[in-house]
Amino acid sequence: MTWQVIPLSTSADLAESVALASGFFKAAGKWPYFQDVYWLLSWAKGKPEDVRLYANFVNGRISGIAGGIIEDCQIRIGFGSRIRLHTFRLKRLRLQEPLLCGLEGNEKSQREELCHLFRQICRDHPSSPLYLEAIPVDSVTHDVLRTNLIRSSYLVQQYGFETARHVIDAPPTYGAYFDTIGRETRSGLRRSMKRLFTSFPEQVRLKKFCNRAEVDHFFSEVGKVVTETWQWQRGDNMSWMIIDKFKALSTSWADRGYLRNFILYVGDHPVSYIIGYRIADQFNLEATGYDSNWRKWAVGVACIFLSLQAMLDEDPPIVRYDFLSWEFEYKRRLGNTKWMEANFYAFPYAFRSRVIYACLRANIVAANRLRHFSHWPGPRIRFPAAASAAVIAQRPRSLGFLRD
Repeated sequence: MTWQVIPLSTSADLAESVALASGFFKAAGKWPYFQDVYWLLSWAKGKPEDVRLYANFVNGRISGIAGGIIEDCQIRIGFGSRIRLHTFRLKRLRLQEPLLCGLEGNEKSQREELCHLFRQICRDHPSSPLYLEAIPVDSVTHDVLRTNLIRSSYLVQQYGFETARHVIDAPPTYGAYFDTIGRETRSGLRRSMKRLFTSFPEQVRLKKFCNRAEVDHFFSEVGKVVTETWQWQRGDNMSWMIIDKFKALSTSWADRGYLRNFILYVGDHPVSYIIGYRIADQFNLEATGYDSNWRKWAVGVACIFLSLQAMLDEDPPIVRYDFLSWEFEYKRRLGNTKWMEANFYAFPYAFRSRVIYACLRANIVAANRLRHFSHWPGPRIRFPAAASAAVIAQRPRSLGFLRD
């Protein structure tokens, strides 16, 4: 079994890669995973030299696939957002979870093939750290990283804590979904929706954007509300540059019929939006935001809720509504299924990478100890629940947005 880099430099290469990936996932019975590979290949339309797609071949037949994107990154060593001791700037390879077929039930062989992949990547990119996000807990990849079985090539550090990924396994009807979530959430949703529609009778409407011709209009409407959103106020995950990259991705999704963007209007005013895409029977919410001036009417949740209804009304309806990585309150409230995920850094044995690894590891250990000790005197001392070492990815200028 060998891992080979699949070329992506021309349109013909991209078409062959899409056919290769879709054929692999359909044959393996893992079609929903194809969304990640297509999402990766959509980047290659802008700057293919920053995209890496690896395929595993056995006797000339593909049996595994893995992809990643090379991106600029900042690793900040410190505690929370207020204490920053040092910032390392580097290039990293953000690697998606590698997928194998034909080795189900043989974890030893799967671990061996994953280690072969990591060694191949290390040979191709000897100075680039790997960042692996949203690796399901107890998967073979998680086991390889957690137990550091690739230590011959990398120093591995789990970044942050294990977090839940919340999704909606959608029942056949919109009403049946209510029975799958908590009673308190159901009551809160009904109250919020009733208050919104009662306060603005016949003024609340959700508009869906699916076509390439609608992309410009959608983002001009988003521009009216984005500066009032919590993402804009944070400053590190929403900006005009990122909006432009969302626009490029939306155009790519629209070309293949995957685009599903939504705007919630009250009268003629956009108050909330969703950027996402549907592949096969799964919808993926890439980004969402709402005008904070409309917070008391819960327009953000209303937009999500109405978009779910719109997706269930499609023919065929979706079977899963995925909120993607990172845990937020609205995901916990609206999701009816979850699993645990973890993020990892793997640093090659270059001197600078060893220094960064040592600093990051010491920072995470110190933060965990401080957080543990803070509970002894009571709740007076508080530390952020998220990882203490902040990482900000700076996306290539001509590509779409990559979620952090």
